[in-house]
Amino acid sequence: MVSPLGGCVVVKVLVVEGLELTVGKRLLARDISFVLEPGRTAAVVGPSGSGKTTLLDAVIGLRPPAAGHVCISDRDLYALSPRERAQVRRDLVGVVFQGGELFDDLNAVDNVLVGAFLRDGAGPAAERRAESLELLERLHVPGEDRPVAGLSGGERQRVAIARALVGGPRLIVADEPTASLDADLRDEVMDSLLEACREAAAALLVVTHDRAVASRCDAQFSLEQQRWTRS
Repeated sequence: MVSPLGGCVVVKVLVVEGLELTVGKRLLARDISFVLEPGRTAAVVGPSGSGKTTLLDAVIGLRPPAAGHVCISDRDLYALSPRERAQVRRDLVGVVFQGGELFDDLNAVDNVLVGAFLRDGAGPAAERRAESLELLERLHVPGEDRPVAGLSGGERQRVAIARALVGGPRLIVADEPTASLDADLRDEVMDSLLEACREAAAALLVVTHDRAVASRCDAQFSLEQQRWTRS
C-alpha cells in the first residue's frame, strides 16, 4: 500500500485493518485499524490485560487475529506461510522489550551484534560491528568497556534500542519500554527511541500504560474494555 509524499510514492510501513483480537473465546477488541508511514510514531495505551501485548504479537506475525489484516511493507502477514512471516519479522521488524532482555555477561556491542547476526546471518562481521558501535555512539552508550550488567537502567534500554535498530528494520515495536524506569530515565529513553527512529526513517509502535510516554508519539490510541479509540 502506498501514499504520495512530496511527489514520491511511499510504501506504508504498517497497515492494520479491521483487526479482531481474542484470547480463547474472550473478545479483547475489534475493528482495530491504523496506518504507520516511515518515520511516524504511534502509541497504544491501556491497562494490564486489555490486549496491548496481544495486539503487538498480531502486528509482528506471532498471533493470528480472529479477523482482519496486518501488512508490513506491502506484505499481508497472514496470507503468508509461518516461515515467510518469520522472514518478514527477521528482515523488517525490530523489537524493544520491557526489560531489555539483554545478555548480562556480554558488553553492549556484543548484545547489539546478536541482533545483527539474527537479522543478516553471515553478513560481513566488520560491517556489522561498525554499525553496532555507531548506533551505540549515537545513543551515548559505552560499547566495549564492561558487561551490560554494570550499566544503568536507562543505558540498558538504549542498548536494547540499538539492537532493535541494527540492520535497518522498517518497523520498531516497543512493549512497555520505560515501565521499569523513573520519570527522568523514562524521558531520556523516549528521547533516544524517538530520535533514533526518526533518523532511521523507521516507523515506531509503542504499547504502554503511561500516558506521558504515549503523548510523545504522533498518534495515540486507547485499548480498554474491548474498545479501540483514537485519543
